Amino acid sequence: MVIDSRFPVRTLALVFNGGRKTSATVTGFNAEGSLLGKLEYDDLGWTVATIEALAPEGITKLVVKFEGDQKDEEIKGELAVEFVDPLLFTTVVPQIGDGLLGQDESVLPNR
Repeated sequence: MVIDSRFPVRTLALVFNGGRKTSATVTGFNAEGSLLGKLEYDDLGWTVATIEALAPEGITKLVVKFEGDQKDEEIKGELAVEFVDPLLFTTVVPQIGDGLLGQDESVLPNR
């Protein structure tokens, strides 16, 4: 499984559920593709893996490889992410008018 992010991640938490005979290797990379680190988990069972980037550029790609009893492997639907820089959102106010807008008057959509 590959988790790719357009925005660098500082901390990422995953919940693994695998059988006792299932292991996982988690490998993190930065935007240039350089290896940041590798973690190995044996006998998964229910495991919460928290991965934190020590490098200031953060993690942009995480590769999770399972080995063992393939019937039991799964990633539980829980994923928590903290980005290096907070995402910026832009608020847009739409204008609806019958004619030329932006001159002397504006028409708001709630009339």
